[in-house]
Amino acid sequence: MKIENIGELSALSKGLAYMKYGGDNEILEELMLSPIVAEIFAKVLEEYTTKLKELGINDDGIETSTFFELFPDQRQNIVSRLKIIGQWDSIDHSEKQDIVKKMISPYRIAEEDVEQLIKQT
Repeated sequence: MKIENIGELSALSKGLAYMKYGGDNEILEELMLSPIVAEIFAKVLEEYTTKLKELGINDDGIETSTFFELFPDQRQNIVSRLKIIGQWDSIDHSEKQDIVKKMISPYRIAEEDVEQLIKQT
């Protein structure tokens, strides 16, 4: 996998710096909702699952499972991260649904889980 696009390199650099050094909630929100970060993540997962298949290793449902099937203990973490989004309480419901889906991307999420996360915020 080779990343050469300047937007992808910028997003990846910012994400790695945040993971290594930390940062404020504005940077976290930007990374969580970035379509570029989601695209990079999707490429990495695709490459990862391809390599696992080549090695004859089960991917544990990465391609077919929903986020909470793969990471059942992450629900409260997701709720906490949603709560830091600026003006969350004033965002309309359909936009909140889009935000939750962007945040979970590139993983799949069931509609009932989207609604449950919104209710918990």
